[in-house]
Amino acid sequence: MDQYDRYLLDSHALRAIGTALEGASSNEPVRLPSDLAAASLAAWHRDEVEATAFPESSRQSLLRDHAATLALIGRAVEESGRPTEDGVTVQLHPDLFRAACGAAARGYSTMDGLEVRSELGGPVETDPPPLTVVRPGEGQVGQLGSIGVQFKLWGHDTGGALSIVEHPFPVGASVPPHLHTREDEYSIVTEGEIGFRSGDREVVLGAGGYITKPRGELHAMWNAGSTPARMIEIISPAGFEHFFREVAEAIAAGSLGAEAGADLAERYGLRFGEPDWLPGVVERYGL
Repeated sequence: MDQYDRYLLDSHALRAIGTALEGASSNEPVRLPSDLAAASLAAWHRDEVEATAFPESSRQSLLRDHAATLALIGRAVEESGRPTEDGVTVQLHPDLFRAACGAAARGYSTMDGLEVRSELGGPVETDPPPLTVVRPGEGQVGQLGSIGVQFKLWGHDTGGALSIVEHPFPVGASVPPHLHTREDEYSIVTEGEIGFRSGDREVVLGAGGYITKPRGELHAMWNAGSTPARMIEIISPAGFEHFFREVAEAIAAGSLGAEAGADLAERYGLRFGEPDWLPGVVERYGL
C-alpha cells in the first residue's frame, strides 16, 4: 500500500468521525465508535505524516491533511480517552472537532464521485485518474477463506473513486453476514448462481445479474448452485480492497488468527452479525 492509499483510508475514517459527531458540541466530551477510535490510534502510532519533496495534486494534499488530522485525534484518544462499552469518550480540541466535521460536510473528493470542496464551498481542481489497462485473467489473486479474490482496479487507479475485485465462489462457499460502515458495494454475477441476502431482501442471481449492497446493512452471499460461480465486486469509495489484500496475505502466511482477524475488521470498519435468517439459508443451500 503506498502512502496515498493509506491516507485515503485515513480520510474515510476522519469523515466517518465527522459524521459521528453530528449534533455534538465541541465544548463537551464526544463518543467515538470503537472502530473509528482504533483507526485514529493506528494513524497516531504510524510514522509522522511528513511533507513530500515532489509536487502534490489538490487531492493528494487533501488526503495528507486528513491523515494528519486523524493522527491528532488518535493522540487525544490515547492521552485522555475513556473506554466505554462500545467506544471511547474523549474531549477533542475545538479545532480538531471542526476539522472532522468539515471533512464530513465539505471534504469530499473524486473518491466519492463528487467534487473536492474548499473551505469556502467552491470547487477545487483535481487530477484525472491515470489510464489503467487490466487484461482478461490479469490481477493479483488470493484466498479469503471459502472464496477467493482477484484484484482488478485499486484505489490509486481510479483517484479513490472506487476499486474492483472479482470473487470466485466454489460450490458450497459462502460469505458470513457482515456490514460495511465506510463503503457501498455493487455486485455483478458473471458465472454460475450466487445468492444474496441484504437486510430483509433475498435473491439468487445468475450471470448478468446486478445487486447493490448499501453500507450499514447486514448482508451475506453464497454459491446457490451446483457449479462454481464468480462475481465482480465494485467498492465505492475505494479502500476496502486493502482489507482483502491483508486477509489474503495473512492466510497465505498462516497468521490469520481470531485476534488478528478481529483487529483487521475493526480497522476497516467491518462488523459481523448472526441474524435469525442465517440458519435457514445454510439449511436450504447446504452451506
